[in-house]
Amino acid sequence: KTSAFPTMCHYVNHLFLNRASAPDSSEMGNVMHETLSLNSIQAMSRMKSSNDNPSFTPTVQVIHLKKLISDRWKVILSDGVHYISGVCTTDASCLVDSGVINVNSI
Repeated sequence: KTSAFPTMCHYVNHLFLNRASAPDSSEMGNVMHETLSLNSIQAMSRMKSSNDNPSFTPTVQVIHLKKLISDRWKVILSDGVHYISGVCTTDASCLVDSGVINVNSI
């Protein structure tokens, strides 16, 4: 288990905004299998911000979403070993509101 801390909110939003996209037509109707980046949450917790390693783009899964006040979402991400929670920015919240990101999204 890894607990959240304020600097992780920035990294969680970086992941959402750089990895989230709706499936294209070639992916529709197909089962998509992706491997989670084991221990990536632990690696993220050691970073001060997403600028520490811009090429670091782990594959994680959304395991919980909860609507907060002010059009924000609490999110819990898992790498299959560890988990971390954070709050989405307004830009990332739009991806949740539109259904691009939901519980179990990878």
